[in-house]
Amino acid sequence: MAFYRKSKYGGIFTLWLPYPTIVIADYDMLKRNIVKNGEAFSGRPDTFIMDMLVQGNFGLFFMENIWWKAQRRFTTHIFRSLGVGQAGTQDTISSLATGLVEKIDVAKDKPIELRPLLVHVVGNVIHKHLFGFTREWDEKEIHDFHIAINDVLEHFTSPKTQLLDAWPWLAYLDKPLALGIPNATRANDAILQSLEDALRKHKDGINYDEDPSSYIDGFLKEMKARAAENALADGFTEKQLIVAIYDLYSAGMETIIIVIRFAMLYLVNFPETQQKIINELDEFVGRERQVVMDDQKLLPYTCAFLQEVYRLGYVLPVNFLRSTLENVENCEGYRLKAGTRIIAQFQSVHVDKKHFDNPEEFRPERYLNEKGEYIRDERINPFSMGKRSCLGENLARMEVFLYFCTLVQNFEWYPDGAVAPKIEVITSSLRAPKPYKLRAVRR
Repeated sequence: MAFYRKSKYGGIFTLWLPYPTIVIADYDMLKRNIVKNGEAFSGRPDTFIMDMLVQGNFGLFFMENIWWKAQRRFTTHIFRSLGVGQAGTQDTISSLATGLVEKIDVAKDKPIELRPLLVHVVGNVIHKHLFGFTREWDEKEIHDFHIAINDVLEHFTSPKTQLLDAWPWLAYLDKPLALGIPNATRANDAILQSLEDALRKHKDGINYDEDPSSYIDGFLKEMKARAAENALADGFTEKQLIVAIYDLYSAGMETIIIVIRFAMLYLVNFPETQQKIINELDEFVGRERQVVMDDQKLLPYTCAFLQEVYRLGYVLPVNFLRSTLENVENCEGYRLKAGTRIIAQFQSVHVDKKHFDNPEEFRPERYLNEKGEYIRDERINPFSMGKRSCLGENLARMEVFLYFCTLVQNFEWYPDGAVAPKIEVITSSLRAPKPYKLRAVRR
């Protein structure tokens, strides 16, 4: 809908959902407002569904006011101290990637669906940063959590349930309208309870005298220090910790898995790109060692390929709602009151003919100059922009690059049959490829 209205009404327009919601879908307008005036556009509106999910002003994605600033600042600090997205994380990913290759080897050229394997290796990265350790392949906790998250998304993003944001009073008509609110809340409550149980178990083993080895350790130490000073402000409570884990876990799994699945789908649909990536990996990395992040400068075509995947394989069909925290006197010639709902629609830029010729065409060469050097395109923003941009962008990019390169360095990929699976998507709150299987042939 946003794509259609942009072509008809321009880069800024109003949708009635039923509240008036300002959609900004032009790159230059997004930079002027969401980035340069980011503070004013960093609010989150109160919605019925989010209240059902997080049960108050908790978490990292939908938290409001000064608590959100304190929590984001703390999360950024603890992630930096833990080396998230840095060398230590690379070692964790490399170890998990070795196990991924071993699991694919077991298939012996038979068709496989990558998603369950990616759940384990991707889920374990965020699990390590949150809890301080990784799970083994035969442990089911990460898979169970992934299933539960998708169950919640299915319930809360159904068209009927979405009506509750517009007309909350419909909740009183749940039975006659079959909205499924009990199923949605039951699935969500089960996740919150499982995280509460995991946190209780984790607290038994924490040593407050040592430097934190996980996000949870760091948060609990901060809680204890503030309690000692009688200064438990800024939302440092166990309920906040549980919902923050929920947010980080869910964001750190499915979105990354979807991007890698898109990458593999484009790879088999455009076999010439696969051969170019194989040639590049063989020439500059070889097969005797694992790919590392420093190899990016040696792999321009691979980086260009992944940037094109980020452009066309975007995960969020519509960005999360924002709201203005103050009156905005001039937003592209309009005056916006404090509390105005905003959709910063970055995905519209990805298919804007003004920026990309033949935008529906998959063409990694867009990002290579005459010398064959990779040029990063700042107009492609799968991780959002401004004050509400993704906390884990560096980590996500690292996982996508290292896991994708591992898959192509070790295997050639073929369709399950004579024809490659179509690039078709399923859209709910997230946009993902339809399930597919591929054959992996050892190189």
